[in-house]
Order: sequence, then C-alpha cells, then structure tokens
Amino acid sequence: MDANEAKLATKELRNEQEELIDLIGDTVSNIKTGQITMKNELDYQNQKLLPDIEIGVDKNQNKVNKSNSAVLKLLESKSNCSLYIIIAAEVALLVFQLIILP
Repeated sequence: MDANEAKLATKELRNEQEELIDLIGDTVSNIKTGQITMKNELDYQNQKLLPDIEIGVDKNQNKVNKSNSAVLKLLESKSNCSLYIIIAAEVALLVFQLIILP
C-alpha cells in the first residue's frame, strides 16, 4: 500500500466515522426531545391532575367522617330502631353503589 492509497483509506475511514457521529448525534437529539416531552407531561400531571384527585379524596374523606360521626351518635343512643335504620340506609347505599354506579 503506497502513501496515496493510505491517505485515501484514511479519508474514507474519517468520512464513515463522521457519518456515524452524525447518526449518533441525531439519535441523541431524538432521545432528548422524547425526554423533554415526557418531562412536560409529568409536570402537567403533577400540577393539574394530582391536585384534582387530592380534592376529590378530601371531599370523600369528609363525607366518610360525617357518616361515621352520625353512626356513632346513633350507636350511643342505644336505640334498636336507630340501628335498624342505619343498617337499612347502609344496605341501600351499598346496593345503589353496586348496581347504579358501575
């Protein structure tokens, strides 16, 4: 192999390396774009969706607390009639949730 052939081989090798480097750069750029998109979506979910869920959970917890306190008051009265009313109401709510709300 003479000097010209070596220079030509070296030049071809550098061209191939530059093409591969460009391809790697494009791939890295695509990955970065995907990561930015995922970050934006997660930020949106954290800022918009989670607070809505927390508000819903808080409202439901307040309702449960009110129901529990009403049940405790009725239980303290030791009236059998009150207990039967509570049981009937709880059964009605359960049936409503199972049948009407699925």
